[in-house]
Amino acid sequence: MLIPNVPRELRPFGPEETLLYYDGPLLFWLPVEGRHLLAVALFEEDDAAWPFLVSELSAETAAALKANELTLQRAVLDALAWYFLADYDAEVLDFEPVQQVPEDWLPGDVTLDP
Repeated sequence: MLIPNVPRELRPFGPEETLLYYDGPLLFWLPVEGRHLLAVALFEEDDAAWPFLVSELSAETAAALKANELTLQRAVLDALAWYFLADYDAEVLDFEPVQQVPEDWLPGDVTLDP
């Protein structure tokens, strides 16, 4: 299922809008109504300006993650779909479907509130 563009003014950028922030957003929910899209920053991806792995979670998985009943890594692995977002700062976000998540893209095996 395609992800609609998220207008820049609705995107989480600041520390108060994200789950993890360090010199920019590292982990956050993308605000798309009716969907649970978890964005995890990627580092050192060639040809990518500001890359993220976006995982589409089921409502149950998202709720378990928020309740600290599931780790970030498990939630990403259990996702319904994955997308590569090369430039979070782009005017129009380009979500490229990913069939399998490379191991070095996986977040840590920790809960949201350790």
